Formats: sequence, C-alpha cells, structure tokens
Amino acid sequence: MLSKRIKQKLFFQCMLLIGAAAMAQKADISSYKVTFGFERPDYLKTIKTFSYEIQDDGEYWNYQPNPEHYPEDAYPDLASLTDGVFIDGLQQVDENADLKIITGFLGNQLRMDNGLIQLNGTINLMLIVHGDKLLHTLTEDVQLSVVVNPDNYPLDSPTHRNQTKAKILTKHVQDFINEHQYLLIKNPEVNIPFGVFKKTKTDDTEIFNATSKTFIEGIMKSPSDERVLNEAITYWKSQIDADFGKKIKDKIKDKVICVNLASVSILKGDMNGAKKYYQTVKENSGFFDTWTVDYDKLFRKTDYINGLKNQSLPSITIYPNSAYFITIDESGLYTFKNKEREFSKIEIERFIPTVQSGITSLDSYRKPRVFIYEKENDVRWIMHKGGTHNQIVTSTGKEIIFREENGDFKPYIKQKNGDYSIYHGH
Repeated sequence: MLSKRIKQKLFFQCMLLIGAAAMAQKADISSYKVTFGFERPDYLKTIKTFSYEIQDDGEYWNYQPNPEHYPEDAYPDLASLTDGVFIDGLQQVDENADLKIITGFLGNQLRMDNGLIQLNGTINLMLIVHGDKLLHTLTEDVQLSVVVNPDNYPLDSPTHRNQTKAKILTKHVQDFINEHQYLLIKNPEVNIPFGVFKKTKTDDTEIFNATSKTFIEGIMKSPSDERVLNEAITYWKSQIDADFGKKIKDKIKDKVICVNLASVSILKGDMNGAKKYYQTVKENSGFFDTWTVDYDKLFRKTDYINGLKNQSLPSITIYPNSAYFITIDESGLYTFKNKEREFSKIEIERFIPTVQSGITSLDSYRKPRVFIYEKENDVRWIMHKGGTHNQIVTSTGKEIIFREENGDFKPYIKQKNGDYSIYHGH
C-alpha cells in the first residue's frame, strides 16, 4: 500500500504534467530546418579538403594484403572497406588535406545481442586543420550498435569482422561530423523553433497566426533576408503587450512571441538578444516543450566558436607510430620528483590508440615523454614513471600534472575550482 504522503506527491506531479500538457496544447511550436552562417574564425573558412584515417601504425587498415586476394591495382583501403565519411561542400583527398580526421578505438570484440551487433569501448577522435593545428579532440566511452545485416556488416571471417568494426566506428565518426559541420562549412542546416497559437478562434489570434505564418514562410525561404527579418521582429515586438483573450494566458503568449523573437534574433546574429528572449521562453515552458533543446544546441555551438576566436590552436605532430605532441609554446617551470627545470617551450607526447585487441588499442609497451626546451636547440626528455611526480607550471599560470590511466600517462590541467580535467592543448 502506498502511504498518504506518496499518494499526495504522485497526485501533485500528475497535476503538474496535466497543466504542462494543457499549456502545450495552446501553443503550436515546431523546429524548422534553416541554413545559418556561424561567425567562424578565418582559418576555418579556408577549409576545402579533408581526409579520414583510423590510426594504426600502418598495419591495420593501411597495409597491402596478399595479391592472391586482391589485384595489385585494387588493394582495399579505409574508404573502400567502409562507407567512408562525407562532409557537404568539402572534397575528400588522400594527402595534404586542410582537415584531417584521425580516430582510434580501444575496446572489446564484436558481440551479438537481441538482433544487434555491438561494439563497446573508448573512441579517440581528433580534428587537425592546416597541417598541425588541433581544432578539436574527443575521448569518450561509447556503446555502438547496428542491426544485424550480413550484406552490410559481414561476420563470417576475421577480415570481414574487422571490416564491420571499421564500418561501425566510421558510422559513429560520421554522426560526430554531422553534429560539428557548423565548424567546417559555410552555411550548415540548423533547427530553429517558431510558433503560433492553436485551439483558438478569436479574431485577434487568427490575425496573429496568419501574419506569423507569412513571416515564418518568408524566413524559411530566405533566412538571411534582412528586410524579412526586420519586419518580422518589428511585428512580434508589437504583439508583446497585446490582449488575445481569456484562453491565451500571458505564459502562453510570452512563450510563443518570445520563441519567434529569439529565433529571429539568432538569424540576425544578435545572440545576446536571443538569449534574453530564450530566458523568457524557458520560464514559460514545460515538460512537453522538447524543442527547447534546439536553442541549447545553437547557443552551445555559438559559444564554442566564440571561444575559438579568442585562442590560438595548439600545434601537434603526428607520427606513424601513433604518437603526437601537444606543444606549449611558452616558458615555465617543470618539476620532476622535487627537481625543478626552467623551460622556454615544452612538448608533451600523447598516444593515439594503435593496433591490438581486435581493432585498435593503446600501445602498452611505450611510455609518453616530455621534451624540455631550455634553449632553442637544446632538447632534453624525461620518461614519466608516475602520476603526480611530474608537474608543469607555465608563465601564464597553467598547472599541469600527469595521471596513469590503463597504462597511458595523461596530462591534466588544473581548473579555477581546483579540480583537474584532461588537457588537450586548449
């Protein structure tokens, strides 16, 4: 038996949901796909070509198999073994790409479960632009799965199983690229909400809906047309204090009108104004207003791009043995077991997963190094033996330590709140 208190709590929650549903039924708000130009840094605007690689020491995907299996002019590569990666407006090339997509994977073997092929593990993905600049890096635990399909995902031999692993991994990389196209192309498609009233028959609401739909249709056709955007924002601002009758409560009116004003402000590039209107939208939205996530995504992307404008990208060097370097091009103090050494520049070696354990994994036989530049041509390196025995403090206040994770010593940078997070060079 449920206690009286629990029953009251459930009743209260049900009433809140009913109230939220009732409010949602008075507003017809949907997200529309429109093209939108993010204000990207100049170095992103010049990206025309890209390449895609699963890093593997040249032994896993880039090796040349026995000619008895393939004609010499038809050796398989990553693009032919998988569906490849597609980026709208960019050309895929094999060498000297403006954008390099490099990924590795540490995980288990394929397994079948309830009609799905599953591949679980940790993905390491990097976007490198213009030769050696690290634009973005991602390391995350993933649970990848696809529906069993022997034609697309064969499992009948070790070679085919490896091909299926690469296809599943590449599909995940494509999803990542789709989510981050705003960094790479001029005018990506984004979802932006607009709204009108519904279940109302008063003259004022009918006029508002008809006028709003005309503006929305015009914006969908030409989302960058300043005349249409200015006319729309002028009209919706004029309706903020309008009285639409008893059925349209202020919360509903404010939500619908501020949704439209927030979206037009975004298209005009006025992010501060958009966030102000969105705050009103959130205050008047409920559980069923799932379209609000589209605003959150847009603001997150805009904030990320603005962050790129205010920082220089770290330089890294990719090596065939699946290692790369994060370069800290500033002076500081390096401490190793209470021994201090001043430096003018420092490089931290990191590893991309390499071939082992079925697809790609960390090379457990090598330990990363730190290269200390005391003078321009005087380089010393120190092998890392343990986490917090090593510390870097730069002249600008960056504080970096090292922690061991699954045999890989990783650099962590101290945050303002005292916590440490993985250091990728930003």
